[in-house]
Amino acid sequence: QYLGRVIVLDLGPSLPPAVEKVIPVCDEIMIVVDRYPQTLLQTKFMLDHLAQKGVSSGRIKIVLVDRVRAPKRPSQLQVQKQLEREISAVIPAVPDQAYRASAQNEPVILWQPDGPATRQYYKLADLVSQQVR
Repeated sequence: QYLGRVIVLDLGPSLPPAVEKVIPVCDEIMIVVDRYPQTLLQTKFMLDHLAQKGVSSGRIKIVLVDRVRAPKRPSQLQVQKQLEREISAVIPAVPDQAYRASAQNEPVILWQPDGPATRQYYKLADLVSQQVR
């Protein structure tokens, strides 16, 4: 059954049987991860599991999201090495803008249209739109 050209499914942080049934019909899998050590370990486990299930690495995109500003965190390069995957986009932490945007019920990109977070959101949108063309 055809559902649409782009469908976004938030499948959670693991691969329960219901999620595993959806993966074969996905052309692309985008995994959103933050820099916390436990999250990175869990993501590496998920990536290895997907590879064991025959999901090619070309179908997987990794998006690194910084939810908060933290002085001690692994660099993008360290995350790439740990996950053994290239990072497709890095969304920087903008907690003040995110709070104001949420309070006004507006997209965060309107609060700093030319800022680093906005540029990364556009990059992410380009990655998704490439699949539609």
